[in-house]
Order: sequence, then structure tokens, then C-alpha cells
Amino acid sequence: MAMKRYDNCYKSENVKVEGRACKTNVPSNTAFRGFGGPQGVTIMEEIMFNVACNLGLSQEKVSWFTGVKTYP
Repeated sequence: MAMKRYDNCYKSENVKVEGRACKTNVPSNTAFRGFGGPQGVTIMEEIMFNVACNLGLSQEKVSWFTGVKTYP
């Protein structure tokens, strides 16, 4: 699910996402909260943070320019 929710609220037309299913011998400690959504959002926020650092801009400014705009 994280692969489908990675984009959060940003436009990302030129991104390729790959994933792997893994099985471990350790049982899950959660009740499947979020179904991978929080992990996908965390990845995209980290990407946006790195973009802002490389451009020398604030993360808020980069987020505003790349976010999905919804106008009435």
C-alpha cells in the first residue's frame, strides 16, 4: 500500500516506485494501522526535505510549489 500512497499531496509525474513483498519470522506488533500509508508519506516528506536542502529553500516553499492545488 505504501507504493500507492507515496505521493501524499504532491504531484510526482516522473517518479518510478518499486517494492518488494517480504516475509519474516517475526509476528506483527500492530493491527495493520495505516496499511502502509504512513510509511509512504514519510518517504515523500523525506524526499521533499532533501529537495529543499539541495535548492537552498525552505521545505514549506518547496511543498507549496509542488503540492496539488485545489481551487474552487
